[in-house]
Amino acid sequence: MKKGIKGLIVGAAVMVLGSIAAFAAPSITKNGAVSQDFTINGEVGDTTKYRATFELPLEKTVESQDVLDAINTVNAEPAKVSELLKGAEVSEADQALVSDFLLLTEIQDLSIVEQATGEPVKGLTNVTLTWEVPNLTREMKNIRVLHYSTVRNVWEILVPDQVDFENKAITQTFPDLSPVAVLYTLDDGSSTAPGTGDSSPIVLYVTLAAVALIIAAVVVFFRRKAKN
Repeated sequence: MKKGIKGLIVGAAVMVLGSIAAFAAPSITKNGAVSQDFTINGEVGDTTKYRATFELPLEKTVESQDVLDAINTVNAEPAKVSELLKGAEVSEADQALVSDFLLLTEIQDLSIVEQATGEPVKGLTNVTLTWEVPNLTREMKNIRVLHYSTVRNVWEILVPDQVDFENKAITQTFPDLSPVAVLYTLDDGSSTAPGTGDSSPIVLYVTLAAVALIIAAVVVFFRRKAKN
């Protein structure tokens, strides 16, 4: 009997650990490759002259040291993105989600550069780009793009043109470029979402409670059986 109970507890522990792994917020990663099928003001980009890339160092396009310091801090400690988001421009519909957003990718420079020199092309407007997001999954809710406008000197939270979960890609139109990252929430917004940095959604708590009840019921059953 004792061996049976011990086995049950071990099995329950495995179930709990599996649940934690399934619902924990993933580690942030770098953004993936950028598709060269980009447009500028609705015109197809000339890839013989230009290419879109995440390769440029942030120092190449961001002039403000305060902004650079903030980006480096958030990339090193993703939970601190909540502080950065407090001053971001956001749509009225997303106001309630700001404190729940988590960082999915690093904040990186997204630029269109000249093929010949590798220098960023300045003054571009209404640029539509698609890029890979390696750790994007269907379980994530409210996918958004965090963008810093080096033209307007403001952080903003943008709603993507398209989120392609199957190919792990996002398409976004930017009024101007450059630093970007991907945000998401663990909840769909229909109920109180976990706070920033909270990697234990409600489903995990339900799982833990269910496992605890099962163990308790089995222990009581075997104790009663032993007495009889």
